[in-house]
Amino acid sequence: MLPFVQSFINKTGIIVENDSTIVFTEAVYHRLGLLHKCLIMNPAYPEAAILQKGCITVRPALYILQELFNNMLIFYFAAMLIATVVTTTEELKQIHRLNSINLKQNVTDAEKKAQGFVTWLYSMELLQQMHQLQASIIVKDGDKVAGYALVTPREAGPFHHDLQTMMDNLATLSYNGRPLNDYSWYVMGQVCIDKAYRGMGVFDMLYRHHQKLYASKYNLLITEISTSNRRSIKAHKRVGFRELHVYKDLLDEWSVVVWDWNKS
Repeated sequence: MLPFVQSFINKTGIIVENDSTIVFTEAVYHRLGLLHKCLIMNPAYPEAAILQKGCITVRPALYILQELFNNMLIFYFAAMLIATVVTTTEELKQIHRLNSINLKQNVTDAEKKAQGFVTWLYSMELLQQMHQLQASIIVKDGDKVAGYALVTPREAGPFHHDLQTMMDNLATLSYNGRPLNDYSWYVMGQVCIDKAYRGMGVFDMLYRHHQKLYASKYNLLITEISTSNRRSIKAHKRVGFRELHVYKDLLDEWSVVVWDWNKS
């Protein structure tokens, strides 16, 4: 079997009978209805996919998988990934694990440049305290947390000392000619994507779910990014954030960015 096919199969868990036949199980099929329609409606594959007893059988497998691998991988995983909120301690543990793995000091210089990094370590105790105030946003693949974007309301300041320092700095800023504190806002405390799920739209899913849940309650979403984390700065700009302020502290140089949901 070709290496790209094996890689695709390992990530998706689909069943391959041989190099000419591939079967999506019924459970996967229900999550991939749109993919099924896309395949059977594509004139390039008039007999590519047929629905039989709750399964999709695709022939020839290699030809279709090549097309999926090249052009539809993001679409496929988007159908399997779900944006939601944290509800369990196990999910908080997975967030903590992802946080630890991707800390600035735990990744190579090459990874920092290509993939980005996170700066702050969130202890389980801090994550649990934040969760009591507001559930954070996660994207899941089954039981696995593929990525997270922490919800950090201002009320977390008394026990989240780094946040309090950040909020003290924000209190001195203005936005559109008004003091920033005249607006209703909260902080996205940290965003991180599991390495296996990068490039699949998880970042955008996390932030769109923030907007979906909180745009009616807040005017602005604010976060700050290390100016050396160019990948993260670019991704935040793509979603809708705009730079408000740049400052230095003993830890790093920071770009304070704001997403104005009234302009989205």
